[in-house]
Amino acid sequence: MTTPADGELVEALKRRHDFDDWSGSCETEEQLLVWRFFLSGEELSGWAAEQIRELSVPGWPPAVHSVWTRGRHDRLLLDVFECPSRVAAHELTVQGLAQFESALVERAEIQLGDIAFAAPGQAAILFARANAVLLIRHVTRDPGPIPDAARELDRLLASKPSSVEPKRVPALRRFEATGAALGSGQPAALDIEMPDPGQPRVWFKFFSPTGEIDADEERVLYRHVAAQPPEITAYSISPTDGAAERALRVM
Repeated sequence: MTTPADGELVEALKRRHDFDDWSGSCETEEQLLVWRFFLSGEELSGWAAEQIRELSVPGWPPAVHSVWTRGRHDRLLLDVFECPSRVAAHELTVQGLAQFESALVERAEIQLGDIAFAAPGQAAILFARANAVLLIRHVTRDPGPIPDAARELDRLLASKPSSVEPKRVPALRRFEATGAALGSGQPAALDIEMPDPGQPRVWFKFFSPTGEIDADEERVLYRHVAAQPPEITAYSISPTDGAAERALRVM
C-alpha cells in the first residue's frame, strides 16, 4: 500500500462494498488477536522467500512486506499489516481496496478471513482476519489464482496450534490480570512478561470466548463481555519449532 486514500474516496468505497454489513464481523468462534507478527520464510508451502522487510511507515500500522518465488518466473508479493483491533483492520481493508488498479474488485467467492476481496481471476486477494490485513498479489507475466496461498496464511493466523512444545518454544513468563480490572466492563491491560530476549523469536495469538482482545502500542487489552469468568489463552508461535501455551491467571 502507498499513500492513504482521502476521506471522499474511502466513503465511496465503503458504500460500494457495503461496509456497514461486514464492519466488525467475526468468523471465528472465539475472539482473536494477532500480536507482534513476523515472517520467517517458512510460511508458504512450495514458495521461497526472496525478501522479507519489517516496515514502520507513518500513516500505516506495523507491516511486513515480502517477495516470494516459485520456479524461475512465479512471484508473489505479500503485505501483512498488524492493526490494534478488528475494527481498525476493517477500516484498513477499505484503504487496501483503494490500492487496486482495477475497479472490478469484488467480494471474494472463496471462504477466507472475516472479510475478503479479490481482483478478477483471483490474481490479487485482500482479506482481514481478526486484527490483521493481508494483501497478496501474483506478479508474473500471466498471473493466475492464488487462493491456496491465501488460505494457508489464513490458517496460520486463525487456527489454534494442534500441539504445544513447551520445552522448545518460549511461553509468556507472566500472563495475569486482576479480577477487579476485568470485571469493570472497560478495556483492561493484561499483565504480560515477555519471554527472555535471548530465546528464539516468537509471535503471539490470543484467543478468548469471553471477551474482546485488542492491542494498544505495547499493551494487550481485554474487555469482558460474557457471564462466565474471563478465559484467555496465549500461544507463542515459533515458525520452526511449534507453539507454547499459557492460560490467563486471574488474581
